[in-house]
Amino acid sequence: MNEMNAAEMKKKSTANRHKVPVANLEQFINRTNEIIKSKANDGHFSYITLVPSDPLWNEYQCTESIANYYRSNGFKVTIHNYLLNVTMTISWLEEG
Repeated sequence: MNEMNAAEMKKKSTANRHKVPVANLEQFINRTNEIIKSKANDGHFSYITLVPSDPLWNEYQCTESIANYYRSNGFKVTIHNYLLNVTMTISWLEEG
């Protein structure tokens, strides 16, 4: 049986902590893409989603990464901060 100790696990967790927000970011984008397709098929022109407020999410600036992903694909993105809640509006209709 392999020996295991807390210090070793802490070291591994610290070295790999970036994997959590990266995986969550990919899941968030994939899920949001499916919802956007569904909304567009239903005749909607935007989607509003809650953004996670996880400390690692914030540390790795995942909200801005998502906004930049959608902006680079031609969407209009607006981020709203209301106290502890953050929402993101993703629109595929030019307003004006």
